[in-house]
Amino acid sequence: MADLLALAGQSLLIPMILSFALARFAALTRPDLTIPEAMAKAMSIYLLFAIGFKGGVAVAEHGFALALIATLMAGIALSFGLPFVAFGLLRLRWPRWPPLMPPQSPPTTARSPSSPSLRQLRFWKGRALQAKVTWCQ
Repeated sequence: MADLLALAGQSLLIPMILSFALARFAALTRPDLTIPEAMAKAMSIYLLFAIGFKGGVAVAEHGFALALIATLMAGIALSFGLPFVAFGLLRLRWPRWPPLMPPQSPPTTARSPSSPSLRQLRFWKGRALQAKVTWCQ
């Protein structure tokens, strides 16, 4: 039992876990306190150094193995490919947003070239209704 408590204390008292716990506590209590910008920047730099040193110690203990290189390559591949997968999934859900521009009719002398025609206004109103119906489904 003492080993379990020591392991829990060792795992839960690292800076990354404590900062996430502090952020969760602040989100739940919603205090009116603000952290000065310099302090927030210092905390983020401290966390980056803590994460980097922890990773460096782990690499120093185990060395550069094939598993480490494979993990790094998988991380790079996922970070490159995930935006494309997300774009494809979002494109399936919302095929065209914002809608394409309507075809432009040749300007007449009765109106300026920048003002929309009645046909264009009807087109946009129809597209807006179609987008609203698609969004609600």
